[in-house]
Amino acid sequence: MNNIRVNVIIGKRPILLVAPHGPDDTNTALIAEMAAAYAKTHAVVNHGFDRGEHVDVDKDIADCNRVDHCLSEIVCDEFLKPILKIKNNVTKNSNLLIVYIHGAGDIVHTEANERVDVIVGYGLGNNKDSLTCNAWKKNLFVDKWRGYSNEGEVYEGSGAGRYAGRSSNNMNQYFRKHELNRQVQSLQLEFPFSMRNTKDRAMQTSTLLSIVLIDMMNYESYDQEPKTKLI
Repeated sequence: MNNIRVNVIIGKRPILLVAPHGPDDTNTALIAEMAAAYAKTHAVVNHGFDRGEHVDVDKDIADCNRVDHCLSEIVCDEFLKPILKIKNNVTKNSNLLIVYIHGAGDIVHTEANERVDVIVGYGLGNNKDSLTCNAWKKNLFVDKWRGYSNEGEVYEGSGAGRYAGRSSNNMNQYFRKHELNRQVQSLQLEFPFSMRNTKDRAMQTSTLLSIVLIDMMNYESYDQEPKTKLI
């Protein structure tokens, strides 16, 4: 068993990057850590818990994107409590944006019929949304990414779909469904394998992400509505 399974980075900006599936989603941990370094944000990065259906900390197994797993004692101590500590410190003086970094398969390019850079999940549902982020902030992220990237497109997770971040057991919903805090907003980002298949490619993705996040900090509102593409 690893001695340190979770890497915690303390930054300066009121943004927290979280990589729940570092051992399983190739280079998502690297994207989170490098973007945090570039943008001087906070980060909580899972390096030691392999994704599984049931928690077994002696075998380093836990799904750190599942609220029920994160509430189990040891996973809570190592992964959830650092998130809560950063949240408590930041929200004394500011709102906090949490960005969950995930990996999707390259099948998304086929599903979208074009190259996809990133899929944004913020809680769209079939009958009822559970939005984790203000629409203007999500719109700002989409427009900024499109403005800085000349390769692929930004999609949004369709209502209750696998990329929506809508499930109540998804960590993206933690500060809506489990500990309501309107000072905390969150986005779930799914990066296709093509955006992280090598360390160099993941570094490029992290640089782009950091530029977008830094630029977003210059806005208190945003009235543009970008064209929505759902997947």
